[in-house]
Amino acid sequence: GATPKAFVSLAQGRRLWGNRFGETTSLRVAAEKIQESLKFDPAAMGFVFQPLKQQGLAASRGATAFEGLFMGLSFFIVAAAVLLIGLLFRLGMDNRAEELGILAALGWRQRRIVRLFVAEGLAVAAVGGVLGSAAGALYAKLMIDGLNTLWVAAIVVPFLRLHVTYASLAIGAGGGTMVAALAVGLSVRRIGLHWPRRLLAGQIGDATHRARRPQAACGCARNTFTATLIIAILAAVLLAGVGQEFQAGAFFAAGAILLAVLLLAVWNLLRRWSAAGLVVPRHGNILRLAAADAARHPGRSTLAMGLIAAAFFLIVAVGAFRQDPTGEKPNLHGANGGFSLFVQTELPVYHDLGDAAARNNLGFTEAELRLLGRCKIFSLRLRGGDDASCLNVYRPGQPRLLGLGDSLIERGGFAWADAPKTETDTKTNNPWRAIQGKSRGAIPVVLESNTAKYALHVGGRGTTFQIEDEQGRPLDVEIAALLAGSLFQGDLLLHESALLRLYPNTSGYGVFLIAVPQDDGPEDDGPQDDGLDNNVAIVQAAMRRVLQDHGATVETTGRRLASLAVVQNTYLSTFQSLGSLGLLLGTFGLAAVLMRNMVERRSELALLRAVGFRRSLLARMVAYENCILLLGGLGCGITAAMLAVWPQLVSGEAVVPWSWLLVTIIMVMIFGILAGMVAFWLVISSPLMKALRQE
Repeated sequence: GATPKAFVSLAQGRRLWGNRFGETTSLRVAAEKIQESLKFDPAAMGFVFQPLKQQGLAASRGATAFEGLFMGLSFFIVAAAVLLIGLLFRLGMDNRAEELGILAALGWRQRRIVRLFVAEGLAVAAVGGVLGSAAGALYAKLMIDGLNTLWVAAIVVPFLRLHVTYASLAIGAGGGTMVAALAVGLSVRRIGLHWPRRLLAGQIGDATHRARRPQAACGCARNTFTATLIIAILAAVLLAGVGQEFQAGAFFAAGAILLAVLLLAVWNLLRRWSAAGLVVPRHGNILRLAAADAARHPGRSTLAMGLIAAAFFLIVAVGAFRQDPTGEKPNLHGANGGFSLFVQTELPVYHDLGDAAARNNLGFTEAELRLLGRCKIFSLRLRGGDDASCLNVYRPGQPRLLGLGDSLIERGGFAWADAPKTETDTKTNNPWRAIQGKSRGAIPVVLESNTAKYALHVGGRGTTFQIEDEQGRPLDVEIAALLAGSLFQGDLLLHESALLRLYPNTSGYGVFLIAVPQDDGPEDDGPQDDGLDNNVAIVQAAMRRVLQDHGATVETTGRRLASLAVVQNTYLSTFQSLGSLGLLLGTFGLAAVLMRNMVERRSELALLRAVGFRRSLLARMVAYENCILLLGGLGCGITAAMLAVWPQLVSGEAVVPWSWLLVTIIMVMIFGILAGMVAFWLVISSPLMKALRQE
């Protein structure tokens, strides 16, 4: 009945873990049949057989699949690119209007002309799709390099590598080509609606320009009213008091609706400008001419402003969800639960630091003991397991367990995302009590909402899932409540008695929460970190000194929350980079719109030059027109974004990078004005006699 040596290999730990009891630290089982050859019950002896390969494969799938989120946010970039393709191709068609007119005059049907130019655009799009796939892979490589260097705190270990397959490149190239072909087809079809005589004369600007109808204005008013009504309903729901997570999503949706309403209002205003006589015998007619030119094509101008507005909306709204709780003060009903310090030890501490008698035997000085006597210290049982916080890129199997005592439960506190009502009075309601008492069925536990959703992939309150007990047997646990952004991200919280009953070999304490009173005078001197309260610095230094043999990590609750929020902030940075790319596309779209406007207005510019307008005056008029479009887009985007982040602004949680936004606005303005000037000088430098004859 001896165990065959071929099936078992011993793991030696002479340097790190060897002691007088031996040097073997674990058994590595090479075959499942080894369990059958044992003459004793492995579970009764404390042996737990782990399928290491299966666990590794399961963990390698990752905690959260972010490709769907990236694709969702990238949809805006795709839409902006499609609109830009349409604008650029339409600009090219405008310059080739005579060619289209000749083909139409020779008897070519519209379908044939469309197929010809779609085939031409498809060839160009195919080349662009291939180049775009290569550029996309390069962009992904830059993102991964950023995660391995600048944003390494989000993944802890810089081991990410780019994985590119031929299938993914082919899908990207094919999808981009088809979308570009669709945009090209729509652009060519609208060109074909012009009469051949107008195409031969190069007059393509107003072929489909119809008279303004009152019904259109009424329809726009109805649409504006409907959208405003939706915003009012959303605001009423928010004022009624909803969950924090739903509130953020509702405000973001309300901001997006407001953005659509603002663009509708701008479109309606441009339609009125185009039908009204803006030029009157008074000063400021150059600005009025610029406004009339911007309103020449209300849809096109609104499209250019919409590209910039949507990009800025994404940048500002996403950026405001950044979190920087480093300097956050203790708040009983906040993320830190009113605690100042979070202490975690690698080796268990067999003394309850909340007991004054126990602290006397640990080596604290008299001054430190007096200060600790004024603190509130809670000791938590710790059962080691996988890190289920956002800092772990692997999928956790068995999360870390924390056992809470009755004193901490009765104290209450912390912010809740989904919690039961244990008391009718909201002031005395304490959701922690849901894990007290014995349970005949599933063990009641508390989780942090992000841990439940993104790491463990379980539902909300009332959801039951399985973990393993001390013998490796499945154990049912039920989510009794969900915390909203907490120190306990990645931990599964249950009652101390339940933890000791299910894991009897758990000994000592591994986590300590310390609420330090505010410094009330200069009498307490000691080492302190920059920006810390004097009492907090003294307690922190004392804990580090006394618990250093236990491998203690003593950090402020603000720093711990900031370290847990680094992943969220990192992904927000990547999303903002997508928004910046969309803003770049928007500015190119604006340049394309201005170029089209200049090409269509060659005869107008020639006539103005013929009646005595100087080039500098015309350049100023074009610059005014450009500024109207730029400021309109920026104003709509920022206004809608302010509504989206209103809860964060009111609560003071928003970390809006105002200086960076100001620099971005200035750069967009400079680029847009330069693009308009380049378009203007390209047109004004061309021979204008031919355009003047067409006028």
